[in-house]
Amino acid sequence: MAVFNFRMRSETPKWTWAEKGFADQITTDFTRSRQLAVIARDEMQLLASKLRWVPEMAADRAVTDEIRKAMKIDFLVSGFYTVTGDEIEVVAQVVNVETRKEVARKTLAGKTGQVLDLQKRLSAELLGWFLGEPAEKILPQLPVWSRSIDATRGLYEGIDLYDQGRYEEAWLKFRQARRSDPAFLEAHYWVGRMYYFLDRYEHARRAFEEFVYRAPPHPRMGDAIKEYVHTWEKSGAPPETLLKLYEGLIRRHPWAAVFNEMGIDYPITCRVWLRTRSGQLLGWMGRHEEATAQASAALAELHRTLGFYWRFEGWAHVVAIRNAYLHNQLTGRVSAPPGLQESFAMYQDLHVLRFDKQGQALLRLRGPMGPALRQRPDGRLYVSENFWPNLLLAPDGYSFRKVMLYPVIEGPGGKADCRLAMYDRSDVGELPAVATAKACEEGFAFDDVPRTGLLRAVIRYIPASADPKSRFQVVALRGKAELDKLQRPGSLRVTCPNATGFVVRVDGRYGRRGPGVIGPLDEGTYGLQFSPDRGGTCYGEHRTQVAVRAGRTTAVEVSLPWAADSPWASWSPGVLVGRHHLRASASLQPSLDAPCLLAERDGVRIIWAHMGDLWSAASTDGRTFSRPAKLEMPISSGWMEGEPRCIRDESGRYILAFRSDREARHQERVYVCWSRDFEHFSRPVMPVDRTVGRFDIIQDQGGRYLWADRADRKVTVLVSTDAYRWRKLGEIAFDALAGEMRLAQRSDGRYELFVFVATDPRKVLGRAGQMRLWRYLSRDGAEWKRDRSIDSSGFMHGASPVSVMHVDGRTLVAWFGGHVDFTSRFHLNRERADGAWERSAAGAGVPSALGAMAYHHRWGYLVAWQVAPTRLFLVEPSGPYLIRGDSVEAFFAPARKPAAPPPKDARR
Repeated sequence: MAVFNFRMRSETPKWTWAEKGFADQITTDFTRSRQLAVIARDEMQLLASKLRWVPEMAADRAVTDEIRKAMKIDFLVSGFYTVTGDEIEVVAQVVNVETRKEVARKTLAGKTGQVLDLQKRLSAELLGWFLGEPAEKILPQLPVWSRSIDATRGLYEGIDLYDQGRYEEAWLKFRQARRSDPAFLEAHYWVGRMYYFLDRYEHARRAFEEFVYRAPPHPRMGDAIKEYVHTWEKSGAPPETLLKLYEGLIRRHPWAAVFNEMGIDYPITCRVWLRTRSGQLLGWMGRHEEATAQASAALAELHRTLGFYWRFEGWAHVVAIRNAYLHNQLTGRVSAPPGLQESFAMYQDLHVLRFDKQGQALLRLRGPMGPALRQRPDGRLYVSENFWPNLLLAPDGYSFRKVMLYPVIEGPGGKADCRLAMYDRSDVGELPAVATAKACEEGFAFDDVPRTGLLRAVIRYIPASADPKSRFQVVALRGKAELDKLQRPGSLRVTCPNATGFVVRVDGRYGRRGPGVIGPLDEGTYGLQFSPDRGGTCYGEHRTQVAVRAGRTTAVEVSLPWAADSPWASWSPGVLVGRHHLRASASLQPSLDAPCLLAERDGVRIIWAHMGDLWSAASTDGRTFSRPAKLEMPISSGWMEGEPRCIRDESGRYILAFRSDREARHQERVYVCWSRDFEHFSRPVMPVDRTVGRFDIIQDQGGRYLWADRADRKVTVLVSTDAYRWRKLGEIAFDALAGEMRLAQRSDGRYELFVFVATDPRKVLGRAGQMRLWRYLSRDGAEWKRDRSIDSSGFMHGASPVSVMHVDGRTLVAWFGGHVDFTSRFHLNRERADGAWERSAAGAGVPSALGAMAYHHRWGYLVAWQVAPTRLFLVEPSGPYLIRGDSVEAFFAPARKPAAPPPKDARR
């Protein structure tokens, strides 16, 4: 349910505060009951402001449909009140949102001097109706926050200013409320929040402490805890101090609702959030077994409350399994607590194969499982293929050498295939589909298995017919393995400063793909082979030997050479700019954004997002970079910051734009600020107070700032003379979903807008399908005309990064696509003299999908990229990387022929 603002029906401005006051206090009282799910006040207020809410709207179908869609509620509570002299009458209504009918009404009247007691009585009456209990029983249990009407009035006048974004004025009102009643805990909370948004963390912490440690359960407790925790983290508290802080807050407020950061679209409990953060921080400290246990406990609670679907696991799964791998790689021991194992559950069966020391494992399902039964639009049922993940665990002190998997299937026909992975979907290997009878008899055999005690296998079952009667059933899965016993294990940490798409083999056996840890390895000397992870790339191979010592992790850094016949030979070998991120972080905000490349007259600067904060490094020679530095407040706050865009204007100012959820209701907004020295920044402001998909900012030849942002099927262009006050200049509407976009200006003065547009107008957000890159041109930035398609081939990722350069009077557009791990595609489109476009043929395997490109007048072309983990690709975050060269002809050289894959029989 949601409690919406009440409406004052009398001409009594002194009592306007009660419109939000009644709604807020009733919401707070409702949260005392575990039987009711109540929408947070800030979420309600956002929708109420959008609708210009009045209680009479509850009978409007269009309004209630929008409320149901946004909040998914069953009941709506609102009402009105009238003040006459020293008398007040309050009427509360309960409306069934689906039927739009009033199902309950409560009316109370009394003296204005007793308005706070009247409100509590109203809450008790409403709770009594919902719970079927007498109001007299409920009333004594409701908390009384203050008996001062002046303090309460000051609080809600402040909240009204806060809702308008007038934080300084709201802060004064909250301080006045606290002075009127020093014991008013809600006033302490709001004072703390205003200090927090004013970046005064020490003051905010003291105010939050009053609320966090003294207040009973409250709907704002989750926000208070999150902001209170951030005041400690941002002030540089040691990891041990933070772990104790997390533990204490879990004990005190386990059920407080926390929003954002976990990668889940539902509120989670404080206990889940802080256990996952504890796991993240313990992992940074090298205590991987404890980290796995903490994150697995959070997973277990998520499984109990939200289910087993991977979308409900968020960052907790990533923290748990990544630390489980690291614990095994560094020690040879296997840690897979129940919560982590439950991530591999289907229909309540754990798909975990725990091998014994003889290499035997058996998973017998409690109930036979078949392919998915689905329904066509016409209502007919059919059988679809299904994927079932499995976790393979070796005994402590052993690692896998070979793995064989034998499904036990009953029923007719069909096929099955199998893939084996550590971090990626199939980075160890993938075997083609065979008939189910053959799969049962011969199994799936993997001979080139990394030295590890944990593996993930996914078996796909493909029915022979769409007829539901032809379904077959899987009743068991049998595993056989050849194991190596570890004596004195150690490990390697491999890095390549100029490539991410590489594979490392250890004495001829698969080690891993991309940067990270290899192990457990017995003490000794090993031969390492670094090579591209696929054929047709511009890289060659590198071989070296390294000694592994027991109980230690040996660092190995190797640059991949350019291939002997590669047209890239003139480019620099590359540099890993983000080698050192100084502090351990408990942040659960993976940064899935491309870095920003700023080519200045006297140097180059890279700005990128890492663990929810913005970082920067600069170079004055194009080869060596300064040590990475985090952009401190007011840029990197306790909330998420990402997707940086930076320009340097004609006066020498840096204009920085970025995305953040620091907004009062934690919606994603874009902010702009400026700096003279890239160290001290102005307070960020919002060019537009709305959610945008993609955005860009430039300064034109006349000194004006132009802003473009994309929301679904529309791009809006704004203009400003100071980068703070903006007005609308133009707009472009599309008949299909728009994706990534970039704004630029040509040497002849014309403006360019490059934007991905879906080829199918019927596609909706999240289902973009194929996208095509178009150019739009404008003389004034107001009127835009579509020019031509830059690339006629369809792209599958409309959100992939785009970079635009102007060199020698021609436009070049770089596009980075593919997955966010290592499997990437890179294209460069160049404008020809006749206005047509040519597309590059080379570039595969150089950057990742999170890339950017720029041109520097002294150092030529610069390409930067970084790698970030996701739920499906458990890679270690790394980067940015940077390579540079004087010519892009290497991009347009004929593609190298990929190496032929080994015969299927050899892989089986």
